[in-house]
Amino acid sequence: MTRLGGEPAGGGAVAAALALGLSLMDRGRPGDALACFERALAGAPDDPGGWSNLGIALLELGRPAEAAARLERALALAPGDARTHLNLGAALLRLGRAAEAVPCFEGALALEPDYAKAHLNLGTARLDLGHLAGAAACFGQALALAPGLVEAALNLGVVRQREGRLEDAVAVWRRLAERRPGCFEAHLNVGTALLEQGELAAAMASLTRALALRPDSAAAHLTLGVLFRRQNRLAEAEDRFRRALALAPDAAEAHLNLGTALQEQGRLEEAQVSFGQAQRLQPELAAAGSAILFTRLYQPGTDLAAIAAGARDWADRHAAPLRTEWPAFDPQGRGVETYRLGFVSGDFRAHAVGFLVLPALEALARAGHRFYCYANQTEDDDLTRRFRAAAAVWRPVFGWSDPALAAQIRADGIDILVDLSGCTALNRLLVFARRPAPVQVAWVGYPATTGLEAMDYLLADPVQVPAGAEVHYREQVVRLPEGYVAYQPPEDTPAPGPLPAATTGFITFGSFNTLKKITPGVIEAWSEILRREPDARLLLKTSALDCRDCRQTVAARFATYGIAQERLSLEGGTTPGRHRQAIAGVDIALDSFPYSGGLTTLETLWLGVPVVTCPADTLCSRHTLGYLSGIGLSHLAARDVRQYVETATDLARDRARLSALRAGLRPRMAAAPLCDPDRFARHLEQAFATMWAGFRAGTPPRGFEVPALPRGP
Repeated sequence: MTRLGGEPAGGGAVAAALALGLSLMDRGRPGDALACFERALAGAPDDPGGWSNLGIALLELGRPAEAAARLERALALAPGDARTHLNLGAALLRLGRAAEAVPCFEGALALEPDYAKAHLNLGTARLDLGHLAGAAACFGQALALAPGLVEAALNLGVVRQREGRLEDAVAVWRRLAERRPGCFEAHLNVGTALLEQGELAAAMASLTRALALRPDSAAAHLTLGVLFRRQNRLAEAEDRFRRALALAPDAAEAHLNLGTALQEQGRLEEAQVSFGQAQRLQPELAAAGSAILFTRLYQPGTDLAAIAAGARDWADRHAAPLRTEWPAFDPQGRGVETYRLGFVSGDFRAHAVGFLVLPALEALARAGHRFYCYANQTEDDDLTRRFRAAAAVWRPVFGWSDPALAAQIRADGIDILVDLSGCTALNRLLVFARRPAPVQVAWVGYPATTGLEAMDYLLADPVQVPAGAEVHYREQVVRLPEGYVAYQPPEDTPAPGPLPAATTGFITFGSFNTLKKITPGVIEAWSEILRREPDARLLLKTSALDCRDCRQTVAARFATYGIAQERLSLEGGTTPGRHRQAIAGVDIALDSFPYSGGLTTLETLWLGVPVVTCPADTLCSRHTLGYLSGIGLSHLAARDVRQYVETATDLARDRARLSALRAGLRPRMAAAPLCDPDRFARHLEQAFATMWAGFRAGTPPRGFEVPALPRGP
């Protein structure tokens, strides 16, 4: 958080009104002081001190435009007053006019080179303008002149954070906290940065200290809520966000985070209310609109037309104004026929998107492609290290501004830029809206149209986007022939064992999808299945069920349909190994709708558990259908909820068929194109080559189908 420095000027001979005004300013009563300064100026209209102090009073009253006018008058009368230069710059900064503020602070320093607050404020202006190196130099000079200048240390940490040097930022703020144990901002910043780094226990300690110093801080409650959400303590997170809103009702960020906590609990309607409130309070907050779009995919009754209309509205509001920044690309000026690839994501890590993208990118690297990864994340793990090894260039870009990232992509000469986030968290859609690359593609991360005019293509397959559905996508749809992703199963996954029901004596149904996918209609369908199979049990396992309140809510929803709690097993997150053991203990998996499983379905099938699904027309509802189709089991996809219930119960009553499915699922998958990343990468190469050839020929983007390569012997 940036801070401004400012000090009132005293003036020459002090009249009674001026002296009283200064006294009132010292006592924190700028409103009363204002009247005194106006009386003083009535008697001495050419007194620069009077105009300067009037400007300071207005500045403290939150009226920077009026303050700037008075300070300009003071400067015209006394151009040699460094403090007037400083305070005019401060007023301009508060008006968002950082470029105009810079000469003011430079003027103050020309008069007083050792003026620490002028160095501080010049650094603040440069920080606002994105001139990070110059800002850091200013803050360093301010600290050299005034080691106790808290704002300079805070802002130096901000510079390091925006440079992507989060550890250095933490070090700066920690030193400040050690020197000034009572500095609330230092503890809050340390806690926030540690939270971004995934060091949750250390973050908790710093945030607890910050709240002890300032219990009425909405920002501290908000950040602690984010930490609780990361720990799947969703009810506690909700409580902290509501506390933040009680202290700052108009804080759009708090409404946005509350909506996310509600969404993760499966309370989608309430989440949409919170996201809508964030959008009303801050219409320019693109994240609120994208959260509304993403949540809509989980809600029953949403169709392709409604999704497309919402996406277009979002793009028209947030992306269309950036069309003026589109560069002119010369199709013949991009060199040889080969193309340079770039991928942008916040999920180059142990995340569903990461697992689904990594096999293809590693296969592209093996085939000789040199590509860039723009990693919009702070967390690194084993998967991240594999992404980094596959990439020719790895750029950590978390915290970069959209214009700065777009400029870097242009400087890197990226020809085909691929988005892996869409409207999900950590997305950089407003970078794509600036069109930093001549060909731009959406893939994997978001199962719907982005709505962006600047997004040329969407990579899908004939199942995810069937013939005729492309009219609901603003992008041109490119259909890969054998699935839109490749799956690489974990090497340490044990072979499927016998049917669990052979040991337990009853069928165990299961779902491992996130709680936000388990809508009321899903619970009603599952309850009907359990009523038809009175000896069966249902296992639900997802990280949100770490929260006791979530477990109680889910159990209560089933109780309304007459399903006793003893028939339910509600489990939270565990290690990957234990999670796979839980999946292997299920006889039949029940998919969610209208948002089906993705990576979860693939993991479940690989462990020998058949998945019953109920697809609709939306892309997000058809992932499981695509995987089943690729291994010859599309009959497990129901045309409606009634058939979904019947398919699950019929399968439960045929133990022999169920055992045969369990034994044959892994061989089916292993032999399918789904588990052949190198073959998938060759299809991906064909798609990119066709896109690039179209650009070089000067033709507008058009959808097409990639032909399947011949199968080997």
